[in-house]
Amino acid sequence: MIMKRLFKAGTASLDIPIELITEPEEKLQTHPTCTKKEQETERTENIKLYDPFCHYNTSLNKLAYLRGTSLYTKLTGGIRQEPFLSPYSEIYLKPYIRRDTEIFPPWLKLMAEIQLTVNAKYDSEYELPPRAPLDYTYVQPEHIPAINSLCNQFFWPGIDLTDSLKYPDFSCVVLYKRLIVGFAFLVPDVSHTENYMSFCFTRPGWRNCGIGRFMVYHLIQTSLGKDITLNVSINNPALFLYQKFGFKVEKVVLDFYDKYLICDYNDKSKHAFFCRLER
Repeated sequence: MIMKRLFKAGTASLDIPIELITEPEEKLQTHPTCTKKEQETERTENIKLYDPFCHYNTSLNKLAYLRGTSLYTKLTGGIRQEPFLSPYSEIYLKPYIRRDTEIFPPWLKLMAEIQLTVNAKYDSEYELPPRAPLDYTYVQPEHIPAINSLCNQFFWPGIDLTDSLKYPDFSCVVLYKRLIVGFAFLVPDVSHTENYMSFCFTRPGWRNCGIGRFMVYHLIQTSLGKDITLNVSINNPALFLYQKFGFKVEKVVLDFYDKYLICDYNDKSKHAFFCRLER
């Protein structure tokens, strides 16, 4: 140990370790037990991402990620039976946009086959009960928890579509009984001549039967007189659906989803096509 001798008038010399009279270096706090994944989560915990085309909260904190992830909110939606006033247009919107009794999605076909096979063992004359219709409605407050949960599961964490309640005219939510099977949203007035399609989603097992096609058609009808723009991942097959309605690719936006798709194992491309439907 290095010693330093101090002298004072009228006193004997003192031998004091040099480390006691020098200022200790500031030590960085380390967490040896913290994994790399936990460090990345801590780093992005308080980050907020803003997209000029999407008016919703995308804060990547734990509360936003856990919001609406219970089994109840995933399964239940709800629908009102009376017209309600839109805060955007100040007109009364009907509780239903459309009620479809003919559509037969793949998931319902599978459930019907299982139900028929099991019950036919005990009753050879068993017949399936009448099938419930698919209801296309405008977004309502009771839909938001389930929609947020689906967005967190199939898109990226932190999405909160509560702001869509400000303009329900530009929305479409599809329900089977109380189960939300699809939704689509437009953000109006991103410019004087343009609306932006922020989300369009259909549950797996309910696709390729016309649900997404009608939602896109409905949003186009609500945006007469204005262009509609959207961004879609370059490996997303939904691009073919948009092209059927006349959307044209204007440019490729590199790393558009880079700030959203944080996980490297996500199978979605981070590059996007910017598409426009001219009116």
